[in-house]
Amino acid sequence: MLRLRAYERECKQSKQTLARNDVDRLRILREDGGMQQAVETVTSFKEDEARLLAADVDATPSADKALDLLVQHSITGDVEEAEIAAAHMSLKHFGKRYLPRYFTSPFSDKLHTPLFKALRRAATHRTHTPTVIIAWPESGKSTCAATLLPLHNIACGNKVTLASGHVIDQTKRYIMFTSASQPQAKDNLQSVTEQLELNDMLRRDSGDLVGRKPWADYTAVTKNGIYMRAVSRQTRIRSTRRGEVRPDLGIDDDIDDKVAGAQAARAGAIDWFLTTHLSRFDSLRGNVILIGNVPHEFSIIAQVYVYGLEHGWDVHKFSLYTVDDAGNKIYTWPERCDAAWEARKREELMGRDAPFEVEFQQNPSGGFAELSLEDITKWYYDFVDIESSLPTMELYIAIDPAASLEKRADYTAVVPIAYDHKTQTVYVLEPFHEHVGIEAQAAALAERWFHYRACPLIRMGVEAVGYQTALAPYVESHLAKLGLTTHVYPIHQTRQHKFGRIRRLFSAIKNGRIVFIRGCDAHMVMIDTLLTISRGAEPDHDDLADALEMVVRLKDDEYFEDLERSGGVDVDVSVTKIPKALLTSPVNQSTYIDGDVVNEYIDGLVDVEIG
Repeated sequence: MLRLRAYERECKQSKQTLARNDVDRLRILREDGGMQQAVETVTSFKEDEARLLAADVDATPSADKALDLLVQHSITGDVEEAEIAAAHMSLKHFGKRYLPRYFTSPFSDKLHTPLFKALRRAATHRTHTPTVIIAWPESGKSTCAATLLPLHNIACGNKVTLASGHVIDQTKRYIMFTSASQPQAKDNLQSVTEQLELNDMLRRDSGDLVGRKPWADYTAVTKNGIYMRAVSRQTRIRSTRRGEVRPDLGIDDDIDDKVAGAQAARAGAIDWFLTTHLSRFDSLRGNVILIGNVPHEFSIIAQVYVYGLEHGWDVHKFSLYTVDDAGNKIYTWPERCDAAWEARKREELMGRDAPFEVEFQQNPSGGFAELSLEDITKWYYDFVDIESSLPTMELYIAIDPAASLEKRADYTAVVPIAYDHKTQTVYVLEPFHEHVGIEAQAAALAERWFHYRACPLIRMGVEAVGYQTALAPYVESHLAKLGLTTHVYPIHQTRQHKFGRIRRLFSAIKNGRIVFIRGCDAHMVMIDTLLTISRGAEPDHDDLADALEMVVRLKDDEYFEDLERSGGVDVDVSVTKIPKALLTSPVNQSTYIDGDVVNEYIDGLVDVEIG
């Protein structure tokens, strides 16, 4: 227990009270000059210290009583007692006094004042809705919410004195830490228990708060009876009740997976938060604080933030900087994250704007999304519209096989396309997307070929690595038994990252050169994956998008090899035959060819001088 409380008892015993004129002066100062002037007048805190303390005092349930306590400690002239009193009512001062290694830079009015006010409102139950706090990495949001706030609750409590003199104890008695994985949540729990065990100043001022029983891996009980528990989103909890107490403070930190699940999985995650998770907490005095940064617009925290805005929750989003009307950057925490800090982070991201907008500006699309749903839907086609034209087109089929049948493993994806030379349009046909063994994989290829047999098969390919290479001769043998003879071509990996290869398709998709079937469920999964990648997020399964890129590359391989067989052509002529989707970067003065992939094809075929 804080020495502040012992001091208060001594004041009562000696009947030491404030002079009436001091109380009147305090209230006049607060009304006329504001809380900061009142704090500066009655305490030793000045300027920035007073401003920060005044903001927290204003946020306490009983600001007048808080200032009265500060006046009492100022009268004694005991600076340390005043600091303890300030820490008792202020998260900022608690952090500065007991966690100086965490808070090495000055606090910011733009970040910490509203952040701590939101945390205090939740901890003192002055809000009846969840609190959502989004901020950039290294802003200290997790330290503030998952370490500082629980420690303050344990060491200082939250007792409110009513006008009648009755004291209500609103101290949170059951704190639940939730993260995407239980080890992550355990880390937050341990950061609190380690401070209770090892922080000498906190132990000196508050006494021994370590419980009699040793801390367990995922639970802990303090000496003053506050229970803490670490769980994950997947943790099955039969009952959250502990005795008569249910969870009354939730600290949800990094509850998002690194990858973006499919649409159904994302909808399920939001439903879990709004129903299952929130129902675990005390309906009368429970508060949940959700903190994190936005990894992508499909994340739980991004969608809960939007939901909170629409339903009047206490939501806050902090970006690294804002831009004023004159175009100047106003940094949210200039004392630590300034222009030089920003430059280092941009350098780490190799100057890529899209990831920076997502990670540090908390803007998941940021105007940098390379593909939108409208870009795709406006080019939808119905299969019946092209069915009669299939004999004039070319059929290409690619398979991206998976070796494992585990539920969480990759899927086997077979993607066929019909290519119309006249319009240079790629019609994506209905794909295959399942967890199947090698025999079923070969059968899926044969079935796709047979289903679209009206379209002449030009090439069938499989990715040329490991298991996939072994699959090729098996597929040829299987097809031969069915009376279908073809050569399965290897599709070699390029130097470019897989997502970079997939992004090459976006221009063709936006221009209507690659089109999808209206109402096809498998195409909706493929489109969802493409949209996820376009926003800089990593999908949980990219098999269909990867197979689509491979089959388009298979078509391009055949086209350029046909050029080579014909003895090559003048570069100006050859370039006019390259699909418009590939024309993006300059070659000479009037010729445009897409980056590495096309340059690999052109190398050795024609003499091109790269300008």
